Amino acid sequence: MTHPRVRPNKLQVDTGKPSQFQSNEELSVTAQIEYPRWFRGFRTVGNKKDMVQAIANTISRYQLQKWVASLRFEKQARGEFYFFIGFDRLDFGQVPEEIEDTLLQLPRFTNPIGNYYFDQLQTFVTGDLEIHRYGQRLRLPSLRMAALEDPFDQSDDIQNLVDDTHTERWDKLMLWLSALGKGSWETFQRGCQQLQIASKPRQVLRTLRLLGHIETSSDGTKWSINPVTLEGNIEKGYLLLGRRSDKVLNILAQHGEIIIQSMENSPSRVHWRPIDPSSTLQISNLVYTDAINTWVKHLPSIKEWQGYLEVLPDMDLSRFEARIYDGQNFISVTRVEDSGLYQFFMLNVQTKFPRATLYYDQSRKSLYRADWYGLRFLTLYTRQVLHPVKYDSKKQQLAVILDQRFPEFYERLLVLSSGKLPKSQNDWLIYSDISPSLMEIITKKLHLKVEHKNHE
Repeated sequence: MTHPRVRPNKLQVDTGKPSQFQSNEELSVTAQIEYPRWFRGFRTVGNKKDMVQAIANTISRYQLQKWVASLRFEKQARGEFYFFIGFDRLDFGQVPEEIEDTLLQLPRFTNPIGNYYFDQLQTFVTGDLEIHRYGQRLRLPSLRMAALEDPFDQSDDIQNLVDDTHTERWDKLMLWLSALGKGSWETFQRGCQQLQIASKPRQVLRTLRLLGHIETSSDGTKWSINPVTLEGNIEKGYLLLGRRSDKVLNILAQHGEIIIQSMENSPSRVHWRPIDPSSTLQISNLVYTDAINTWVKHLPSIKEWQGYLEVLPDMDLSRFEARIYDGQNFISVTRVEDSGLYQFFMLNVQTKFPRATLYYDQSRKSLYRADWYGLRFLTLYTRQVLHPVKYDSKKQQLAVILDQRFPEFYERLLVLSSGKLPKSQNDWLIYSDISPSLMEIITKKLHLKVEHKNHE
């Protein structure tokens, strides 16, 4: 066993049988369900009490109790620390999409360090926290979330810590994708796994799309890197998007000021300002764009956006069990009749995962496919339960509730405005460098009310 003073990212993962020194509690669970309990570790900073409440709330909300069994902290954890989530009834290192899409999307889970059995951790961690009982004592928030905290309060901002080593892996992925140019989903997935970018490659793919680096086919089976793109204008300077290479960076450095900034969970942000705006860069297939000013002129409303979505051909719904999204969970229904977000499971097939997740429009009797966040937003819009966004004009920051994330088409504009992913703060997503005009256009198109921060 590793000495407790050694950080757990240096632990050796044992994929064999549980140790003979496993605790009585662990052995009894193993005997009962025929799976040894294992743990996934994460690094974070901040308030442990708030973190435990958020985890327990998510476990209860999405009914994850049958898998998520334990929460342990690094002994004497303070400042930056490690914590470990214990799983039952699951193969070592494998978690279902129900957990990937909910619990592991919390801000505290952005820096995984590895998977371990209990005997590898027992001298390193605290006692077990009864996460189930804790979660049962919590009152679930209403869909409207009236008592949300101030999104602009920076007292517990966990996104300020940037792992340069992690950023380097993202940059290597960008260079690798740039060299390939295009490929299949399987190729992309293997690249992420080999570089140890993240446990969920589809989230990596979405991140690169939001940042303007990559495009994918409508069914998600193919990807292609964008050409070398300078996004912006003379006044603000340009962001480097798309294909990257040492040659491109050297040319930019020769013709202007280049700033390379390490980012959290994304490739480095490259900003360039030319010395001579009239100079011509010798880069093949170079594209200059000003997407913010171009796209906003033709930005569709949320209903117009729905009209652009892919309409699925007639499905034989009698072959599926349907579950509708009620704002917190998917609940089983006997018929598909109300507009909303649905999961469809094949009848007589034992599986944890839906065959499809689609939006049903009752007035048009049609099923639509789009990004998950977009379909959820459309559902909340249809039910008229969208919460107002908040805007800080002094800092030019826009705050959107985490559970009300915009469709990718609109979120991409917000991300390209700064070249940065949003920060997660107090159950909000905070987008930076959002001008008042961009905020007004997007919120108007999405039919959202805006609450302005008072600086008096």
